[in-house]
Amino acid sequence: MIQDAFGLGVHKGTLAQPNEPYALRLITGLPDVSFHDAEVLALRLDRAGPTLQLDLAVVFPEERMLCLRFENVTDVELGGFHEQNVLFDLEVAAAADGLLDVELQSNYGVGGSLRCASIVVA
Repeated sequence: MIQDAFGLGVHKGTLAQPNEPYALRLITGLPDVSFHDAEVLALRLDRAGPTLQLDLAVVFPEERMLCLRFENVTDVELGGFHEQNVLFDLEVAAAADGLLDVELQSNYGVGGSLRCASIVVA
């Protein structure tokens, strides 16, 4: 875990720009959890918005359920959805055009990438 300038813990793997973790955390709204070995329990695409919602079971720092909703998604590329879907990591980078580039790195099962305007933790 990296400590940022504000003393907040930030997991390096969840941020593509480790020198700006606090700013990206504010932009993305991602919680301070590790997405390594998180299991994707459900994946929902909705043309209204359009949105992509991921229901996750994260294991670190404690086991908990987490719902991430990616809003105004574009360039969605997903594949490999199986009966079990485990992420190696989830990376988010702020792009020059104001959108967020998201990569779902697969350990087993689903993986892919997308761009979105915001991420909501529901």
